[in-house]
Amino acid sequence: MYSTLTKKQKQEMRALQALAWERELEQELANLEEQFRNWRSGTIGAFDLSDRIHQFHDHEARDLYKYYSYRNNIFAVPGAIAKGIIAESEVSRQLLEAISSDIQYLREAQNNQTQIKG
Repeated sequence: MYSTLTKKQKQEMRALQALAWERELEQELANLEEQFRNWRSGTIGAFDLSDRIHQFHDHEARDLYKYYSYRNNIFAVPGAIAKGIIAESEVSRQLLEAISSDIQYLREAQNNQTQIKG
């Protein structure tokens, strides 16, 4: 699929991939921020906060880096759209048409996982 995209579509994919990465990182940082609030309020101690910072660095941040830093990750943008991180309205009509089957596939996979867990 990626090889059939135009140069302009590939540029848009890279920009959307960076946007999705930033949005997911912001979500994870907001979760970490909550741990800082818990520490300030005395709900958790300094060692617990330190452990959560370490976990954020070694897991959430690293996983996002590995997923989004690969330049030709053809599922990053369709996956972000399927998860609602990027709205379809933020994607050009031409690119949306080109990746629509991938988006649909990933939405179905996501729904199947939800049904298995539920």
